[in-house]
Amino acid sequence: MQRIYLPVCFALFLCMPLHSFADEVISFKGIKFGMNADEIAKLGGGNTKYGCLGAIQSKLLFSLYGGNQPWTYGGIDTWSAWCMESFDEAHRVPGVSGLIEITTSKNNESNTYSVEEFVEIFTPVFGEFSIETKATSNPLGKDVIKKDASAIHGGAKMQITDVVSDENKNYIVLKIESLDYLNKKNAFEMESASDKIKSAKSDF
Repeated sequence: MQRIYLPVCFALFLCMPLHSFADEVISFKGIKFGMNADEIAKLGGGNTKYGCLGAIQSKLLFSLYGGNQPWTYGGIDTWSAWCMESFDEAHRVPGVSGLIEITTSKNNESNTYSVEEFVEIFTPVFGEFSIETKATSNPLGKDVIKKDASAIHGGAKMQITDVVSDENKNYIVLKIESLDYLNKKNAFEMESASDKIKSAKSDF
């Protein structure tokens, strides 16, 4: 797998707006949080056979079904869309609908990629990233160093994480989530936890 190089034209490719960076409500080449599967598919080139999950055309979907060329963002062509409706009722957050996240992962067994490389690609869109380095153990018990980068901008949180799977495979996971969804999810989980405590206290 070839290394991604970082030409200056990435800033233009990622469509930076002309208005204030701080006031921007982010979109991904037109795709926005809250869109439904049909709206995403019109821009992402996929189909809605599996709801939002197939609405962004990827290399895999293209190889299986043909159709439009894979949709890319930041030079990456394997994004998946997640909508609130992708989850069962028990795991849905009240007041949230449509697109809440786009995500992708890259196999990094050959150390083809680095967290810093992806940070450089996405900094023109998300601004400065905070990078944390932590020591952990892989499934074989070997000590490894992993990195986690995050940035918040335009109503979105992006995380770029160096991970080891349960099968001891190395990946870099890129996730862009709606801040509105994350805030409402946090509030909903806190309220649910509080209700459980109240219910337990009354069970005497």
